[in-house]
Amino acid sequence: VEMTGDGLAIDKPVDWPGGSAPVTLVFRDDHQLINHCTVEVTGVSADTVYTAFPDTVYQLQRRGHYRVGVPAASRADLSLRGERVSGFFLHDISASGVLVSRKREQPLAEGDELSDITLRLAPENPSGRETVITVSQGEVTRTFTNRITRLSYAGIRLLTDCREEEDLLRYVRKRELELLRR
Repeated sequence: VEMTGDGLAIDKPVDWPGGSAPVTLVFRDDHQLINHCTVEVTGVSADTVYTAFPDTVYQLQRRGHYRVGVPAASRADLSLRGERVSGFFLHDISASGVLVSRKREQPLAEGDELSDITLRLAPENPSGRETVITVSQGEVTRTFTNRITRLSYAGIRLLTDCREEEDLLRYVRKRELELLRR
């Protein structure tokens, strides 16, 4: 409700347990990124909780775009140094990037420049149609290996033009609605 130099005033939740123990606040900022902080409760009225000002605010997701998981049968193919590489499992997608993995040795390294990226997004139900999105360029931003599953992962930043970004945003919105309807 209000922020001052020494504290916060927050709408009192319907299920407020009472007391003055420290509480954790979880909220979205102007960029829709999730943040949290722990604060001391300094007072409570009939409809407001008053807290001390937080010392530290932690951001749970540092991405600029919302990321959604994709159906398990989704795949990605791409070109690396002029050679076509396929067989990537697609795990999640946003308007600016994807997370892919491979069972075999990872041919990608951090900093690799990619081209002709094809994302084959499986339908949620078997009777649906596959969505194919192509992106002309990308860059590998990180790689890591899960020792338990023996999958090699790569985070890829997609360098999109307006049309490609709109295709990605359209799919992310559609997929988010599918996930919410479950």
